[in-house]
This record gives sequence, structure tokens and C-alpha cells, in this order.
Amino acid sequence: MKQIDLISNIKIEGYKQSYYNTFWSFDEENVVGYNFMYRNMLLFDKNDYQVLQKGLQTKENEIIKQLIEYNFLIDESFSEIEFYKYNFYKTAYNDSILTLIILPTLNCNLSCPYCYENKNNTKMTKEVEENLLEWIENNLINKRILAIDWFGGEPLLCIETIERLSNKIINLCEKHSVYYEASITTNGYLLKDEVIKKLNQLHIKTVQVTFDGNKDTHDKQKFISKDKGTFNTLIANVERYCELSSSDRPLRIRVNVSDDNFDTIPELLDSFSDNVKSSSFIFFRWLYPNEVSNWKVFSKEKKGNSAYKGIANLLQMAAEKGFNIDNRCDKLQFSYCEADAANYFTIDPQGYIYLCVHDYQPKDAIGNLNDGISPISMSYYHSFKNVNPFNDEECLICNVLPICNGGCRKKRLYGNKECIEEKKEIGLYVKNLYDKYLKINV
Repeated sequence: MKQIDLISNIKIEGYKQSYYNTFWSFDEENVVGYNFMYRNMLLFDKNDYQVLQKGLQTKENEIIKQLIEYNFLIDESFSEIEFYKYNFYKTAYNDSILTLIILPTLNCNLSCPYCYENKNNTKMTKEVEENLLEWIENNLINKRILAIDWFGGEPLLCIETIERLSNKIINLCEKHSVYYEASITTNGYLLKDEVIKKLNQLHIKTVQVTFDGNKDTHDKQKFISKDKGTFNTLIANVERYCELSSSDRPLRIRVNVSDDNFDTIPELLDSFSDNVKSSSFIFFRWLYPNEVSNWKVFSKEKKGNSAYKGIANLLQMAAEKGFNIDNRCDKLQFSYCEADAANYFTIDPQGYIYLCVHDYQPKDAIGNLNDGISPISMSYYHSFKNVNPFNDEECLICNVLPICNGGCRKKRLYGNKECIEEKKEIGLYVKNLYDKYLKINV
């Protein structure tokens, strides 16, 4: 793998090269070009690329036409950073979408050692349900879309709550001509036939389930009791879910990665049927220390100094085994996560409102369903929503800014800016996309 010099000798009147181009050679025959701003990829024969580097090209050249069509060459008067800023602000202040993560309970039937939440028996009461419905209706004014992710705790412990609320929310959306979409994040243990049928009826079209390596390592982390693991049940449940779901590609498989399970992940991937592979997206995340786990380090040796390297290898392996890859940066979007949106909120079982899914204790709330955002929290709310990377010189000159989008705004707000893992391994990132789009899926 080798980074190739930019095609700096191209001189086409009226055009300049995009600042966000990168070129790589992964074999003896080709050069791969990728543009971080527009998420476009081109494949060049090495001989053709060498001709390009010599210059003396015209707009009539077929390769030049491709470079222009896919924005590797852009109008010389076009400011890409102003284009990016416009789309960043347009996304951040889009007032037409209401995005909610709703936690009907903080209780869970499992006790994963890396969970960042303090599990408790708090469940949403009927009074909070009514307050939530009223709050949603008040906030549906002038909205086009309502997107909800049911979260927890383990949300399926409160399937009746989800059912009651979903039916009423669907009616509200029909009343106000708002498009409704929903998903659920669950440990998957309760994902039985009757539950799957309910999810279909409630327009919950995507389920995310987490695995922790092969059966042995998974069952040591996710168990009902010390002698009753969950791996076999989860494999059977996601298989059944993919058979019964009315969605086109309904399942998202998250694989938590740690020193203990890294080497077992190939065996995990072989545990899924072809039907599950074709009906799902898969992605991988390192386990990180947190306050609840007493800052235990789960991933050190395998992660090393380059967190993305191990993830990239797993993504490539999964793609070779026939999975659809969910790469968080491989989307033309201008936000780091859902919390960047103007109307994104997390709502807990007690009716407290938060700006980040990693905030779940009342002391972190910005308000509640009864009173809305508290006056004392309004300045914080505005500061949080106004965070951007444009007063940071390092970000302004970074050619991966369009896939990073400034990183976590909460960390940036508190002075803890954190670059994305992919930045240290741009070649691996591009190779992962190359293998996905131009080799494996051909």
C-alpha cells in the first residue's frame, strides 16, 4: 500500500484540483483516487495515471472528463470550504426533522461489564407516557419527519409501553402529515416471533443487536446467569428476525471489539447464515473505558496506537465473508452523529430531556417533558448546538474534515477535541472502500 503523488501537473483552463483528493496504489496495476468531500472513487490504470501526471491534457480527454464529472477537478472559482460550511450549517439547523431516542426503561436483563449506564428498575409511567405524547405533538409543528430509536436499558422489557406509545405516535404523525420512521437498539434476547410481529406492526423497521465475539467470549460478557449465556439465543433470534421482518435490510449487527475477543471474531462471522448476511449491515467498535465500569481498559493490546487499523482489518474480513459493511464515515453527510441535529433529544423513563445519548442521569438533563428546556440550561443548549470546527485551524486545513465533521461536539465544547480514528490510517480507510466497492461487490 503506497500513497501516490497528486496529479499536480494537470492544467485545464478554468479548473483546479479538489483539496480533498487522495490517491493510493494497492496493487501493481491500478491507482485508486478518493475524494473525501464528495465520497467519490475512481480507479485508474497506472499507465494512464502516469500520463496524467505529465500534464498536457485537455477537457476532451476521457479521463479528464471523469475527473470533472466526479469532482476531482472543480471550477477554479469554487470554494470548497464555503460549500462545506454551508452544508454543515444546513444540516445542523435543519428544523424539519425531529429525532428522538426514547428510553422506556433503564432496567436490563443482562449486566455487561462495559455498560456506561447504571442499571436500575426505573420504567416509564403512564403519566410520563401522556406527557411524552403531548410534548411530541407540540414539537411536530412544521416538521416533515419524526425519527425515533427505542433505547434503554433493554427496551424490549417494556414492549407494552413501546406498543402503546408507537400506536399513538403513528396517529399523531398521520394527523399532522409527518413521515414516521423508527428503529430499536436491543440486546436481542427477547426478540421472539411475537415481538418481531409487533415491531412490524409498529413500523419499527431496523433492529440493532450487539455481539461480543464467538460463543465463548460472548457468553462471558452477555449472560442471564453464570451458567446461561445468550449467544445461541441471539443467533437464533436474529435469524428469525431476518426471516420475518417486513424491511428490506432490517438488521444492524454491532460487534464490540476488545483484547479478549478480537481473535474470535472470524468464528463469530462464520456463525451467521447467508440470509442474515444479506439482510443486515455490520460494524465494529472498540470497547472504551467509562465511569460506570470504573475506567477499566478493555482494548489496549489489540487496538495499539492506531485504533482504526484493527477495525479496518475486521471490516475487510467481514466484506470478504459476504457481509454488507456499515462504515460510519462512508456516507455523504455533514454531521458527526445524530446529536448534531437541531431537533435531536434523548428522553429517559422519568421524562428528563438530554442532548446526548451518553447523558442519562437527571443532573445532566437540560429540562423535562412538563417544563421544556429550563432557562438555566438554555445557554448550554445554544452553546451545544452552535459547536463547529471552523475556528480551529487544524480542522480547516484537514483534508478529512468532510468525513469527520469536527468529531464529537460535546467533547469539543469541553475542550477535548478528538480526531476520528480513520485519520491516522487514511490508506487503510480508502483500501477498505476500494475492496468494498470495486473488488468484492463487482
